[in-house]
Amino acid sequence: MSTAKDLERFEVFRPASALSLLWDQARPSMDVRTLQWFADGASSHVATQAMHLAGWVESLACVVVVDGTVGSFQSKEGVSEQLFSLASQIDGLRGMAVIAKEANFEIRLKLGEFDK
Repeated sequence: MSTAKDLERFEVFRPASALSLLWDQARPSMDVRTLQWFADGASSHVATQAMHLAGWVESLACVVVVDGTVGSFQSKEGVSEQLFSLASQIDGLRGMAVIAKEANFEIRLKLGEFDK
């Protein structure tokens, strides 16, 4: 169960913050096999989603370039909505990348590759 102290480190709910909190709670009880699943899965997920996100941003840039005077990107609300969505997706990917890095470290620690 999370305490108020656990939640104090997060100012606003963000995907990476939620992942970090859950990761911190679950990590101590994970064996090497489970940690490896997280390390491999998170790395693969981040790479795949980053590729898709790059394509989406490129497509969006093309739409903005040809968007005349009556298109979707004429108001600041339309543009800001897309940018907030993009920021949230990137934040989630950042959280997954941190988990992959930490899972790899935990594996190496449990296998005795580091002095404790």
